[in-house]
Amino acid sequence: MALVDNIATSPVHFILFWVVFIFVAVSVVFVRAWQLLRGRRLSAGGVAAAILVPLLPLIVWAIWTLTADAGFIAILEKFGHILPLLAVVSLALLIIIERTRRAVGTDDSGERAHLYLLMLLFTGFMLLMGLELFYVQDPHGIRRMNTLFKFYYQVWVLLSLVTAFGLYWLAARWCRAGLRGKIAGIPWWGICLALLAGSLVYPIAAGGALTDNLGQGSVPLWSILAPLAVAVAFVLYWVLERRRTKSFLPGAVSNLVQIVCSLIVLSGLVNFLVFSLLYTDGLSRQPTINGLAFLERNNPSEYEAIQWLDREVEGIPVIAEAVGGDYTMYGRVAQFTGFPTILGWESHEKLWRGSDQAIDGRREDVQEIYENDDWERVKIVLEEYDVGYVYVGHLERDSYGNDVAERLADHMDVAFENDGVTIFRVRGEL
Repeated sequence: MALVDNIATSPVHFILFWVVFIFVAVSVVFVRAWQLLRGRRLSAGGVAAAILVPLLPLIVWAIWTLTADAGFIAILEKFGHILPLLAVVSLALLIIIERTRRAVGTDDSGERAHLYLLMLLFTGFMLLMGLELFYVQDPHGIRRMNTLFKFYYQVWVLLSLVTAFGLYWLAARWCRAGLRGKIAGIPWWGICLALLAGSLVYPIAAGGALTDNLGQGSVPLWSILAPLAVAVAFVLYWVLERRRTKSFLPGAVSNLVQIVCSLIVLSGLVNFLVFSLLYTDGLSRQPTINGLAFLERNNPSEYEAIQWLDREVEGIPVIAEAVGGDYTMYGRVAQFTGFPTILGWESHEKLWRGSDQAIDGRREDVQEIYENDDWERVKIVLEEYDVGYVYVGHLERDSYGNDVAERLADHMDVAFENDGVTIFRVRGEL
C-alpha cells in the first residue's frame, strides 16, 4: 500500500470518465437531501457519523503523510482535491442514516429499494475517493495503473445501477411536478441527454475505425449497421407496444425515456458483435472449444511442436524458450504445455512475488543458453535450472539470431524438427 501524492487524477480526466454517472448520481443525492433537510430535524449522531466516517480515510492518509515528513500544505491540497467527493459521500451517508432510522418498523419496499441504491452510491463514491488517497504498490512501475483499472471496473458496475434507477426516479418526479417544476427541469434534462448522447460516441467511433470510416476496412459495413438497425427496430416496437398499455410515465416523456435507455443498452452490443465477426472471419470458422485452434491455423509448425511435447515428453522437464514482453506470444511453450520454463512474462513474475529477487538474472541466463559460444558456461546454466529441452522457434530466432539452432546442434540432440521449429534434448552427461 502507498500514498497517492502528486499523481492524483486530474479533475478534467476524472469528469470525462465519470461525468454521466456523476451528473445523475449527484442529482439524486441532492434531491433526496433536499427532501430530508426541508422542515425536518436531524439527529446529532447521524450528522456526526455522516461527517466523520467519510473523513476517516483522509485522516489516515494525513497521519501517514505527516510521518513521511510531508507538510500541512500537502494535506490541505489533498482535502481540496477530494472535497467534492467528500461532500457527496457525506450527504449520501446522512440520507442513509436518517431514512434508515425513520424506516424502522415500517414495511415500505420502495423505501428499502431507495436505501439499497443509496448504499451502492455511497460505496462507489467512497471507492473513488479512496483511490485518490491510496494505491496498491506493484513491480510494474506504473504506480496507480493496476489499482485504478481494477477498482474502476467495480465502481462502474455500482454507479451504472445507481444511474439507471436514478434516471427513472428523477423522470417520475418530473412528470408528477407542476408546470413550474417541469419548466425548471428542462435544462437538467437537456444537459443529461447531451451527456448520454456523448457517451454513445465510442461505439460509433470504434465502428468507424474498424471499417476505415465505413470504407474497405477489416470489418464489413453491415456488421456495424445491422446491430444498430436491430436496436432501432426493437425500440420502435417497444414504443408502439407500450402505447397500448398504461405507462407509469405519461405520453411523450415515457417514450423518450424508453428510447434513450434502450439505445444506450443496445449500443453496447455493437462492439460485441463487431469483434465477434472480426475474430471469426464473419462466423466462417468452424466453432471449437480448442484453445490452440488459432495456433494450428496461424502457425502450424509451432502447433505440431506443441502437440509433440504434450504427446511424447514424459515427466515435467524444464523447457528453455525465449524471454520477451508481456502480453505477447513469448512464454507460449510453457503456457500451451504446462511444462515449466526458466522465465515467463517478467513483469508478471515480479508482480506475483512482490519483488524481482527470485527471477533476478534469469533473462540473462536464457540469453546465455541461446547466444553464448562458451559451452562450459552454457552447461552451468542448463544444470542450474535442470533444463531438459531447448526450444527454437521463430521467437527464438528473432531474439537470438537466425543461426541459433546451428550453434546448439553441436552440443545437443535433435528431439523434434519441422519446417519452423527445432526442439533439442539436453544430453544426460553435459
